[in-house]
Amino acid sequence: MGFYVRVAPGLKLRLTSRGLRASIGPRAARLHVGAGGPGVSTGAGPVSYYHPLRTGSRSGPVARGRAEKLAQAKQVNAIWTWLLNVHQQEFPPAQPPVIARPSVPDVAVLVKEHRKRSVQGISWFRRRARRQAKADALVQARQAWDDANASADAELARLQADADAWWARLLANDPATVLGQLADAFDDNDAPCAPLQVTGSEVSLAMLAPADEAIPDRLGRMTSAGNPSLARLPKGERGQMITAVTCGFVLVTLRETFAVAPGLESARMVVVREAGMDAYGRPRLECVLAGRWLKARFDGVRWKDVDAGTIAMDTADELILDIRGGAPRPLSLADQPDLRELVASIDTSSFEDEPSDGP
Repeated sequence: MGFYVRVAPGLKLRLTSRGLRASIGPRAARLHVGAGGPGVSTGAGPVSYYHPLRTGSRSGPVARGRAEKLAQAKQVNAIWTWLLNVHQQEFPPAQPPVIARPSVPDVAVLVKEHRKRSVQGISWFRRRARRQAKADALVQARQAWDDANASADAELARLQADADAWWARLLANDPATVLGQLADAFDDNDAPCAPLQVTGSEVSLAMLAPADEAIPDRLGRMTSAGNPSLARLPKGERGQMITAVTCGFVLVTLRETFAVAPGLESARMVVVREAGMDAYGRPRLECVLAGRWLKARFDGVRWKDVDAGTIAMDTADELILDIRGGAPRPLSLADQPDLRELVASIDTSSFEDEPSDGP
């Protein structure tokens, strides 16, 4: 249920109470820079060790402070660039699975093995017997090779038939097949999403809204004097950017959905976020966005030229979103019994991995 921001493979950025901090490299040997000073960490499993590094810079404190502020400004802007452009990700459309033929040993290898075994125990002086044994071994090796090929062909036919049947079920929007395919596809998503149900050619999805603390509240800028700064965003401006980020994750999830499940023609999406705990200690969920999108409406969209908020609103067949004040507000579902029932049915465990019956 975490919300992660990955700028690039091996590079993670996060805001701390002391400022922005970057982590580079694998967990076994990771370099940390930014707020708090540089350091290295190593670890495996749940245990890790951290060691700070001393810098030998001879520059003055003013120059060092300006350089560090400039680096932080660039890093936070990189986070914003990634967040606001997340909807531009593309996904190759799913293709019918083609199963590779099981491997068969080379005939020359089989001949060599059979000949070696055939002369074991036959004296070198019994040349006729050795020649006959090798001749028999050649016949046996070729027969073994023919049998292996026949077995490989039969196994390939069986596996390909299973794969073709799975593909047919996927195209026909068999609920179990589509839900399994989507669960696998959503496994590594930055905004956790769970497929809920398939009705005809339409799927219902639930997505967790990006956590507020995962979205920066500052933006890197240059002062009139040419000095870098991390300016705190006004509440309204940050709210508008949070709306754009939320819409971006909705769109990228929908694009992935239609790519990996080509039989679907539409998708309903509810975006929820945690709002404390109920009397039973379970997370209480509130809905901040609900909508329906047709796959056909995505044709011709200028993904790289238009912001996510505009695309989400212009392509939606239905959309319920309250952005008074900038950021998405909790929706009142009093007059939306279907949505209220759907949100109430969501269990946070539905955002965990689900097995797939794919090939």
